[in-house]
Amino acid sequence: MKELKIRKEKGVTLLSLVALIAVLLILAVTTITLVLDKQGILVKAQESKLESRAATVNDNVEIWKGEVQLNEYSGVGARTEDQMLSDLIDNKLVYENEINRDDKTITIGEKVISYKIP
Repeated sequence: MKELKIRKEKGVTLLSLVALIAVLLILAVTTITLVLDKQGILVKAQESKLESRAATVNDNVEIWKGEVQLNEYSGVGARTEDQMLSDLIDNKLVYENEINRDDKTITIGEKVISYKIP
């Protein structure tokens, strides 16, 4: 009696390899689109960074305005306008080209922050 030899195939078929490559390409295209699109992750991260920096600058300006008003009533020394702006620049919160000294405003992205004393 002849024995039947069962042959076990090892390896990947060409069809399964092509299917795997197609799935990986679809995933790669989707990922690249999510990251590099006009409304992608990188753009949103950059916008969030600007909004966060603008909020921090706005808080610092409001604190400085409070110091100036407190100085008027109590005589306690407050930083000058130039000192406040220098502190913001030194802390890398504001760049010189974002400051409009004539209008007394700071523009970060689309946010305009006024540092005029009322």
